[in-house]
Amino acid sequence: MLIDGVIAQVGKEIVLKSDLDQTADAQKRQAPGVEIEMCRVFEDLLMEKLLLQQAALDSVEVAEDEVQANIDRRIQVFIQQIGSQAKLEQYYGKSVLEIREEMAPLIKNQLTAQ
Repeated sequence: MLIDGVIAQVGKEIVLKSDLDQTADAQKRQAPGVEIEMCRVFEDLLMEKLLLQQAALDSVEVAEDEVQANIDRRIQVFIQQIGSQAKLEQYYGKSVLEIREEMAPLIKNQLTAQ
């Protein structure tokens, strides 16, 4: 049984099994009831890593304030969808601060890839 490990590598960027699982879980939370295709999630992660690799070659950087603003917007949308900050924390089993910290590298990668 594989607990965690590298499942792919694109240049210097790696994809961990936990990255795949975390991305799939996030998609399930954002679209309850929609079937998540793991092959599609994996393909999207590979594409993101390819774009990150190219961004590194092109010296593309995303400002930290842009990352934080994007996280703020997403947290606000989540709060509106679920009803309150307390309900959001209960749903994720984490504080908003922990949710923000978990989201930061993912959002930075997404913005860099874009």
